[in-house]
Amino acid sequence: MTDARLAGILPKGDPNGLNTILKDLIENPHHQHLLVVIADCSKTTIDNDSGETIPTARILNIEVIARPADRATAEKLLRRAFEERTGLSELPFAGEAGQ
Repeated sequence: MTDARLAGILPKGDPNGLNTILKDLIENPHHQHLLVVIADCSKTTIDNDSGETIPTARILNIEVIARPADRATAEKLLRRAFEERTGLSELPFAGEAGQ
C-alpha cells in the first residue's frame, strides 16, 4: 500500500484555524487538540524504481473543535471512521483530545 505525504504548508488567512491555538501549542506542546481538516491532493510523485505513485495531501481548511459538545460529536465520528477503516475500537492516542 502506498503511503501518503502531507504538504508542509498550511492555508493562509481565514482557512487556517490553527492560528487560534498558537499560544497553547507553544505553552502546552503535548496538549492534544481535535481538528477537522479539508484536504485535496496537491501533487503526486512517481518512484522511478518501484513505479509507486505517492500522493501529497494539501490542507485546504483546518479548524479547531473547541466546544465540548462539538468535540464529543467529532470524536464519535473519528472513532467510528477509525473503527470502520481498521477494525480496531480504540484510537491510537493517549487521553481525550482537548483535555
